[in-house]
Amino acid sequence: MLKSIKFKSIYGLRFLAGLMTIFVLTMPAHAQTNFSTNYSTFNVGGTSVEQIWKSIQKNGPRSKLGIGHAGYTTFDLKSPVKFETKNGKCHISAAKFTMVSSIQLPKWIDQSIAPESVRIFWKALYTDVKRHEEDHVRIAEDAITRLANSVKSLKPQRNCDVMNRKISRLASANRKQLNRAQNKFERAEMRGQRKRIADLIQAYSLN
Repeated sequence: MLKSIKFKSIYGLRFLAGLMTIFVLTMPAHAQTNFSTNYSTFNVGGTSVEQIWKSIQKNGPRSKLGIGHAGYTTFDLKSPVKFETKNGKCHISAAKFTMVSSIQLPKWIDQSIAPESVRIFWKALYTDVKRHEEDHVRIAEDAITRLANSVKSLKPQRNCDVMNRKISRLASANRKQLNRAQNKFERAEMRGQRKRIADLIQAYSLN
């Protein structure tokens, strides 16, 4: 059974995994993955770096701590697995893993009246936020692809209860691996955040 997974992000991220639903049908065996990403924005105002950060904290998508984030990502995973009994054993007849990622990004509405130095800062910040959230999506998609492949490779079992337990164990192990990968990514991002933005500011200043 896939349960909800939540990650703390320097910009903001939440993982919501849907339940693995079991059906019994006769179909050719296969495992499919289908990924898509939706983008939405929230308005950010201000003509100084301090004003922008205050606006993000006020208007940005909020975590349970009530803090507004510069970016936020949620994942909705649906993973129905279908079984069939053939020759006295339980087989996986079909497995489809569909994940929709939804990324919220900031939209600066005062860019036209802000100083050039603040516009450069914004460009650097937005670039880093967008890349950060999309990297979270990539990590999640890689993990779900591995899970789909693991489920697909399961051999026939003596009954479908045994098959279901094996799938649940695979899903649990995959969830833990994904959690570790996302948290490792977060720690690396936090260590390098100031340098990344400083480097982007310098690069954009030279253009």
